[in-house]
Amino acid sequence: MPQSKGFTLIELFIVVIILGILVAIAIPTYVKTIEKGRAGEALSTLRLIQVEEKRFFARNGSFAYDINDLEMEDPNGYSERYFEYSVHEYLTDPPNFEARAERIPSKSPLYIIHKDGVISGPM
Repeated sequence: MPQSKGFTLIELFIVVIILGILVAIAIPTYVKTIEKGRAGEALSTLRLIQVEEKRFFARNGSFAYDINDLEMEDPNGYSERYFEYSVHEYLTDPPNFEARAERIPSKSPLYIIHKDGVISGPM
């Protein structure tokens, strides 16, 4: 009887199953890593907005109502962004502001920073 060269159907099936298991383990880890990077981008931008708000307050005596009033590049100006940023001034004593980063398109998660620099949201 001559020996055939190649793999049997069972051997190929086992290899496909093993690859499927490895992919099923790797994809959730990859997605979590990507989301952590995007969240890091949002937190960094919020810190920059906080610094610019404080500079705006030092010059004008009030916080900015619009993110475009700050002396920084508009973080909403990029076509491929993951968050939408906004600022809101609160007329309290002492004055305060809130900067938000909302995930596009789902509006979740939401990160918020105030003038004290504390960021709230899923970390």
